[in-house]
Amino acid sequence: FLSALVTVFGEFDISGELEPRRSVTKNVQRVIVYRGYNPATFENDLALLELESPVQFDAHIMPICMPPDDADFIGQMATVTGWGRVKY
Repeated sequence: FLSALVTVFGEFDISGELEPRRSVTKNVQRVIVYRGYNPATFENDLALLELESPVQFDAHIMPICMPPDDADFIGQMATVTGWGRVKY
């Protein structure tokens, strides 16, 4: 499983046709699954991916902005984006 898991940065069109800018692929070294995850219900479906090497940021590939440490999001809705698994 882990050997087939990769992350792609800077990709916005998964068809791969006519990408105006390059994307960067990084291998995943370790998956850290949230200890409250329930595989039966997918509740708390969250994990961190540790990469084999750092990502070099530029004008096209940038880190996300994180809120202040004292921000309170309890009871708030969240939106998560991404492609997830694109083939089986």
